[in-house]
Amino acid sequence: MPDYSFALRAFRARNYRLFFAGQSVSLIGTWMTRIASSWLMYRLTGSALLLGLAGFVGQIPCSSLAPSSESGSTAGIATACSSSPRPPA
Repeated sequence: MPDYSFALRAFRARNYRLFFAGQSVSLIGTWMTRIASSWLMYRLTGSALLLGLAGFVGQIPCSSLAPSSESGSTAGIATACSSSPRPPA
């Protein structure tokens, strides 16, 4: 069985652990917001069509930037499709 202990080596650094924990909390908050928004949309309209339309419209920024990733740079997609800004370089 291969040894994958190197995969967790980054967690030895305190700053990375803090970054990872913060990103995890942020991602969970994003999921909760999406679920709450979808639930509210359905409760207010009662329409599955409008619920699907709202989900589709929410993906337009990601799908409109997808062709720009052909050049090999995904920085624009990562920025547009994530809930939190990229860390400074």
